[in-house]
Amino acid sequence: GVDLASFGGNSDFWFDRYYNSNDSSKVMNLIIEDNDKGVYKKLVFTPSGNKLLGGILIGDIGDYAKLLAISKKSDLGGLTPQQLLSGDIPVDDGGDGTKLAEDDLVCNCHCVPK
Repeated sequence: GVDLASFGGNSDFWFDRYYNSNDSSKVMNLIIEDNDKGVYKKLVFTPSGNKLLGGILIGDIGDYAKLLAISKKSDLGGLTPQQLLSGDIPVDDGGDGTKLAEDDLVCNCHCVPK
C-alpha cells in the first residue's frame, strides 16, 4: 500500500477546490515529487505565502500532524513555505519525542489536544 494523507485548514480548501487551483491570485502551490522514492508532497498557501491552507502527502506522511496543526493557525509561526515543504519544522514537544506542541491536536474529529 501507499501512505496517503490530505488536510485543509478549513472547508474552503475543499469546497473552493484550492487543492486543485493553479490561480496564483488565490493560492501558491509548492510541490516536491520524487518518483524514485514514491513521494509526492503538495502544500497550498495563500498567495502571499503567509498561511498554509492545506496539502496532499503521498508516500511520506511523517509531517502530517504538524502540517495540519500549522494549517489551523493564522500564520506560519515564523517559518517559510520552503521550510514546511522540506520538512524542516522545528517544534518544542516538551521532550516527549512526538514532534507535537502542547496545543496541537492528536484527534481532529473530537478536537483532542496532545
